[in-house]
Amino acid sequence: MEGREFSIDAVVYNGTFTVTGFAERHIKYPPYFIEVGHTMPAILPKKIHDELISVFALGAKSLGLTHGVAKADIKYTKKGPMIGEIAGRLSGGYMSGWTYPYASDLNLRSLPLQRINFCRY
Repeated sequence: MEGREFSIDAVVYNGTFTVTGFAERHIKYPPYFIEVGHTMPAILPKKIHDELISVFALGAKSLGLTHGVAKADIKYTKKGPMIGEIAGRLSGGYMSGWTYPYASDLNLRSLPLQRINFCRY
């Protein structure tokens, strides 16, 4: 799959899908594809942004994710969004531990969900 790659985190709760983080992934050194950083928030047209979130939400629903956190790695290709991964966890590595807290001043790993004031997309 060729195209820009994005990492999106969300909370799924009582039928709502709330995006909590949206970053462009910087992948280098093919064929090994080493992630070297993120841009957060991702800078892209609203139409593409909304398409990526819609595909993620539909994918999470099709996997039966109804309560908890979810993350997706999705590429935007010439054919539109293509899912690389959807998992029932937050993004790993530096995304959840460093990029997200520094970009938003919120550490999802340390707060109970009921205390988070989410920005809905």
